[in-house]
Amino acid sequence: MEDARRASSIFPPGDIELFEEPDLKITMGAESLGVEVTELVRPKGGNAFLPVEAENFHIEVVRLAEECHRTSGASPVDVVVHFLDDRRCPRDKQKMARGLAEFVKSRYLPGSGTVEFKNRLELPAGFEVILISSPTQAWESAEVAVASGLKCEQLASTIRRKNNLLPKYRAAMPNSQIWLLVASDFSVPRSVPIPRSISEWKFSFDFDKVLLFSCVDQQVIEIARL
Repeated sequence: MEDARRASSIFPPGDIELFEEPDLKITMGAESLGVEVTELVRPKGGNAFLPVEAENFHIEVVRLAEECHRTSGASPVDVVVHFLDDRRCPRDKQKMARGLAEFVKSRYLPGSGTVEFKNRLELPAGFEVILISSPTQAWESAEVAVASGLKCEQLASTIRRKNNLLPKYRAAMPNSQIWLLVASDFSVPRSVPIPRSISEWKFSFDFDKVLLFSCVDQQVIEIARL
């Protein structure tokens, strides 16, 4: 909300408070504005899982592998991994983490500089590339996603889902306007490119305003009503 307000003067000044249905309340003297916030994320596309679900799985695998490597007594290293896409990636976190930790321990000699492993016949199941180097930071997963732009139906579905909850928001703040803020974040699994044609899109909704905030572009767009 703060980022969106810095990006656009459409939001009134005032104290922002955490609220419950809607998420936020902006107090402007004797008046208040309710703002429900929801996030756009990349759709599944042809994959089995949403990119944010895959990212969370990858993060947990790498965390478990780093912990396993550390407790094994092996020399500290940095590791960056690229996972296979989720249609070819096993979903057993513990098994993948053990495989990664054992691979790193057995394949890397301390002081060897940065070494890249990308022969899939040698790599543990579920991994596409493993980079190992001298330690400076935590192990990490390098996330990749296809940058498909926002589709009209994706935004329509997001607005529709929140519009069904609007009676609750109005009951909680009966004398206030209620706005919907749809946000797209920076990270690879969450960032959704906004097409130029969005200025021509129109949707049916009962919110007083629906706004789309792109963190990448630092742009707030007011969505047109049918």
